[in-house]
Amino acid sequence: MPIRPAIGADVAALIALDSWARAHRDRHAEIAEWVAAGACSVLEANGALLGYIVIAPSFFHQPMIEMLMVAESTRGAGVGRSLLYWASSQYCDEKLWCSTNQSNAVMRHMLSSEGFEFAGEIDHLDPGDPEMVYVRLPAA
Repeated sequence: MPIRPAIGADVAALIALDSWARAHRDRHAEIAEWVAAGACSVLEANGALLGYIVIAPSFFHQPMIEMLMVAESTRGAGVGRSLLYWASSQYCDEKLWCSTNQSNAVMRHMLSSEGFEFAGEIDHLDPGDPEMVYVRLPAA
């Protein structure tokens, strides 16, 4: 499945596929900002956007996956794993960071199965649901 940089014309489709954006209008502007900054890449199949990933040099000047979102209709079909694998290949010579809530068992399992190691926990971002931090170390 091809992965390419997101463009301005993708913003509406990204908002539509983002389950958080449906209830949180602030995500709309965030998506537009990610696209404008060149930090967002999309997985597209048959002209439809199936998911996106946002990577920025924001974690102590190291690349961090800020968001990985898959359309609800294609979850479980390998879209998220494809995006994660692609990100790892783009940053194979650097540490690549990612975090997710403790409650997101699917993402935590995917990170672990794709070579990311648990690096620590941050409390008090979402009450009762700690942020779990992972890192994929550079290839030896």
